[in-house]
Amino acid sequence: MVSRWLSSVPIRTVALHYTTQDCPKCGNRQKKSLSQRTHRCDRCNYTAPRDVAAAIDHLLERTQEASSVYSIAVLPVP
Repeated sequence: MVSRWLSSVPIRTVALHYTTQDCPKCGNRQKKSLSQRTHRCDRCNYTAPRDVAAAIDHLLERTQEASSVYSIAVLPVP
């Protein structure tokens, strides 16, 4: 049953280049060393753990096609 369901799920490859460097709020790209674990944007001052910012950036990239359907807000991380 599950394998039949999975066979109908569309799978796309996603380029994850620069997701840890791009700001999910304003799109500014700034280089970071791998040891820098916090994303701090010089342009808009958005701050989040680096992996969280990358995940949000990835989510925004994937839902960009459906932007007329979804509304996504980037919220500050507590």
